[in-house]
Amino acid sequence: MKKITCILLFAVLFIYAKPINSKLLSSKIANKESSFIKNKKSYLVGNWKYLIKSYSKFRVEIDLVKLIRPSLNNDTLFILQDYDLSGLSRNLSIAVWNKNKEFFYVKTDTIPPNNPLYNKLNYRRMQLFQADKKYNLFPDHMINLVSKWDIDNIKKEEQNNGIIGGSSKVAIRIIFKNKRYKIDCFVFRDFFNFKRDQAPFTSRPELLTPVP
Repeated sequence: MKKITCILLFAVLFIYAKPINSKLLSSKIANKESSFIKNKKSYLVGNWKYLIKSYSKFRVEIDLVKLIRPSLNNDTLFILQDYDLSGLSRNLSIAVWNKNKEFFYVKTDTIPPNNPLYNKLNYRRMQLFQADKKYNLFPDHMINLVSKWDIDNIKKEEQNNGIIGGSSKVAIRIIFKNKRYKIDCFVFRDFFNFKRDQAPFTSRPELLTPVP
């Protein structure tokens, strides 16, 4: 009996201490996003399931865990994603950061408008770019509020500076503590203050570096 107990205890400890990988973490994030969005359908109408699936692949492609290398004992990882359900945007945009590192990436569909497949987004067809911070993929103020997980002020920004017909943003916070982690998710409408925020430099493609 003692031998069986020891074996079971070892198995539990092994699972508990098993290093996390991007595929597992991204899957957990996608589940959290899905459950949150199902209760917030007023925010996201349209093909949000496709975006959840695409961003899950996106996080694995950039190898989120290897990229940031968070401390599993004590760290907080933030992710900000752009959800444009209008069908007008040809991009997927993501920011990933903790207290030590920050990265910005864009997946873009470069297929020309006259192509019959233009209106059918295909993740595998999209090209990956790493964006320089100067590209302003997301406004600094938005990133600062997400870093503080300041939901109250994010809601105020929605009310005061929300963009009518704009995209939605999905903010994700992952708190690591003693090799356990907790995932929080929040969806909000895009906001922008012309006196304070800097728009993305879409006219400066040199700030985007293709990722092989």
